[in-house]
Amino acid sequence: MKKKTSIKSQLTWLLIYCWIVPVLAISAVCVMYIQTAVKDRAEGNIRSGATYAAQMSSQKLESAIQQMRDVIYEGAVAKHYKEQQDQNALTAAVRGELLRKFGLQKEYLFAGIFFSADPGRMIYESPYGGAYLDAYLKDAHAQVVSALGEEDNTTHLLVSGRSLYLYQNLLDNRDLSRYGVIVIQLDPAAVFDAFTSLDPAADYVLLSLDGQPYWLGSEPTEGPLRQFEFPTARQEMKVGALRGYITGTAVQKEQNYDFGYRVYVSDRIVSERAYMVLVLALVLACVVLPLLGVGFYRIYKNIAGPIDALVVATEKIENEQWDATIPFTSDNEFGRLIRSFNSMSARIKYLFDYAYKEELAASESRLMMLQSQMNPQFMKNTLGLINWKARLAGNEEISKMIEALDNLLDASLDRSQQRSIPLRQELCYTRSYLFIIGERFGRRLTLEEHIDESLLSCPVPRLIIQPLIENAVVHGIEPVSAGTIEICIGKMEGKLAIEIINDGNILSDEDLRRIRAILSEDYGALTDKQRRLGLKNVYERIRLMYGDAGALTLQRTADGRTCTRIQIPFAPPEAQPPAKDGRLPGAREGEANDR
Repeated sequence: MKKKTSIKSQLTWLLIYCWIVPVLAISAVCVMYIQTAVKDRAEGNIRSGATYAAQMSSQKLESAIQQMRDVIYEGAVAKHYKEQQDQNALTAAVRGELLRKFGLQKEYLFAGIFFSADPGRMIYESPYGGAYLDAYLKDAHAQVVSALGEEDNTTHLLVSGRSLYLYQNLLDNRDLSRYGVIVIQLDPAAVFDAFTSLDPAADYVLLSLDGQPYWLGSEPTEGPLRQFEFPTARQEMKVGALRGYITGTAVQKEQNYDFGYRVYVSDRIVSERAYMVLVLALVLACVVLPLLGVGFYRIYKNIAGPIDALVVATEKIENEQWDATIPFTSDNEFGRLIRSFNSMSARIKYLFDYAYKEELAASESRLMMLQSQMNPQFMKNTLGLINWKARLAGNEEISKMIEALDNLLDASLDRSQQRSIPLRQELCYTRSYLFIIGERFGRRLTLEEHIDESLLSCPVPRLIIQPLIENAVVHGIEPVSAGTIEICIGKMEGKLAIEIINDGNILSDEDLRRIRAILSEDYGALTDKQRRLGLKNVYERIRLMYGDAGALTLQRTADGRTCTRIQIPFAPPEAQPPAKDGRLPGAREGEANDR
């Protein structure tokens, strides 16, 4: 058995699918998009920022190299070395030159010169005292002395631990003979300060100075970050990624040295920006979800609630609680639907009550028929005996009258219990009645028939024409003692039309008012006497059998004659829809009359 899904659950899933899922999906897309945008922007900043920092650092290195060469090319130190015999005077002169060149610039930690005749004695100048000189003599002096040849005229870079040195031979300008060495220690924080102000800030910066690695600032503890080797050829800025970092790497060839750099920027900036977007999305969700909850409540109140009430009410009707109704306050589509349901429920209850009462009345009628059936049958048998006696006596006129009366009596007994009979048979009963009436009035009564014979097989209610003829005779012909009755049968407006026209007593305005008074009464409110009136009975039978499809009208024609017209469908009455409302449907006001 297929599992039932309630409207409430469907609305819940609709809310999830149409609101919550799209909001989450849009938030996820926004986070991914912003992550990508932040990453692209960070890579662009690293590319441009690191390139600029490398240019600035190279300029400072080149400036330091040029100042160191100026000391050589100007020849002042060489002149003092040759002319000064006193060591103290020589030291003072050399320190003066060093102070003039390097003393006022923050990029230098110390500048020193030692002469070839006494390489262990360093003449230096430093704003920080001898601390940096002691470190140099301990860690780098021997390496500097051993690295330089007699005719070496190039500038060298030396990385020793966390220290950075520039050194070069002092050569005589005349014979290019070496007479000493100049050494300066650079402050990496001042030379490479552009790398420390990158945006986004770099976590680690690895430099390659003439092939020697140098970590600017702190060094990473992770092995993959420390194991990087710079390419030997020139390389333009290349951005990549490594274990949670965005990297930017380049190698540039300078005139006196090779300068490579690699920056590591944590990708936390991407996740942090994405986290901010996620927080914003959560804040938005905290605002939107209550609104969605309010919307869901209103939808449930205005849609699911009425539907649930309708389901409960229909189940009550299914359990034969015919008077089930639903209270409602709104005037929207569901309010109108509930109002229609309540009307339908009241209509169903009325129909069941009406059908029950009708069945009781039918049962009583059948009982009365059984009780009275004896007398009509006795009369029919008696008429047969009288007819037989009249024939033996040779009185054909009396015999025909008895046969006509017998035919009418047979129609009233209705042994077949058919609601409708062919028009041909109905006309047979009508002519039997007219034969008897004709014997009464003689030549004072004229009968005219205009009948479309193609309609003789059409079904009509039993004894529907004879009461109209009788009404015309009693209320039209009899008061004036003579007249003409026309029977016209044909098609009108797609229906079977039967007209009974008489030129006897003229219909008055008072008669029309009485017609309106009679037709204003409900079927259930009529007295037994009123129910037995002939024309009224025909009118009620037509409305009961055909509903709105059938009609009976009685009107005064332009020449003063009275016309009674029946219009019924060609289909049998069993195929017609019932009346639309709970009471007996009435004809148009003023068009029917029980004379």
